[in-house]
Amino acid sequence: MNLFKIKFDTKRIFGLDVIRAFAVFSVVLVHSGDLFPPRGKSIITQLPFPDGVTVFFVLSGFLIGGILIRILENDQASLNTILNFWKRRWLRTLPAYFLILVILILLSILFVPGFKILDVINYFIFCQNFNTPHPSFFFEAWSLSVEEWFYFLIPLIIFTSAGLFRVKPKMSIWACIVIIILVSILFRYYRYLTIPLTGVDIWGAFFKGQVVTRLDSLMFGVAGAYFSYYYPLTWIKYKSQTFILGMAGVIVIYVLPKWLFPNSAFYYCNISFILTSITVLFVLPFLSQLKTGRGCLYKIITFISLISYSLYLTHATLILGWIITKISILQSGSRSAILIRYALYWILSLTIATLLYKFIEMPFMALRDRMKRVNLEKVK
Repeated sequence: MNLFKIKFDTKRIFGLDVIRAFAVFSVVLVHSGDLFPPRGKSIITQLPFPDGVTVFFVLSGFLIGGILIRILENDQASLNTILNFWKRRWLRTLPAYFLILVILILLSILFVPGFKILDVINYFIFCQNFNTPHPSFFFEAWSLSVEEWFYFLIPLIIFTSAGLFRVKPKMSIWACIVIIILVSILFRYYRYLTIPLTGVDIWGAFFKGQVVTRLDSLMFGVAGAYFSYYYPLTWIKYKSQTFILGMAGVIVIYVLPKWLFPNSAFYYCNISFILTSITVLFVLPFLSQLKTGRGCLYKIITFISLISYSLYLTHATLILGWIITKISILQSGSRSAILIRYALYWILSLTIATLLYKFIEMPFMALRDRMKRVNLEKVK
């Protein structure tokens, strides 16, 4: 059991763990629908959950935005500070990603006829879906490209504005938030006018799954970090009201469109992304103040939150695509085979994610923290 034992940091904010755990659970649950016949898959995909990836985006923007704001307000904007920021982010995200990417490439070389490594070389620099549809290989990596370009571009814009042009951090950050959100919204609208929406595949390829169309979701999270830092009393004062609005937003997103916009390309290509992001933003004030929990549910949620990144990386292409669907004895349409492969999907997803987190993510995070301590000692 020690192999899977993970110690919890008591300084973690439980409310944010709730969001993270919910997001990854909803993503893994939706993808599990592929293990069922069409009727069962339809039931799972129609569950009234906000899009888990958008939830991740807003939460990531909130956390990273908070880090950037504190850096700018406490340290001088310089090349060194931005390099340190990138170094810490990439030590957190790249090792596990590259490991899974290399494993998937090796499996494809061995078992996929005609596979060429040159066809997936863009995955190493996150350019496979910058402004073009994401390839089918390692399909869930589309959102990681959005995240990594956010980590690269947004600090570069903000630090350049604050460092080179001497714009005050508060103004620089707010201008970046407004500009990126507006550019993303306008670009999606341009896409809506020029690309006919003939099906869900077109929506996923040209609207949902590209870097240039999704950066605004992360910037809504940065807006949350902005108000949390610069207007903390207001942020906390109305946390209950905004939480209620956020919960109501879930109903608006998943009930109202079926009545008012059942086949509206405009809604699904433009408005849906904005509403989902704002819904997540509204629950952040309340949940960011929920510092701790207790009991078994607290432990489960915190555990799922900790392994969420590894779980996201491994559950679909690796486990669902390369393991579950390759076991021929489980491909029967019988009820027992369906239940067995569904249980195996969750067991393997949680197990492999735990091992990846413990033996890849944690050591690199420890290395990152040691490097920070060394840098602080040098400053002293």
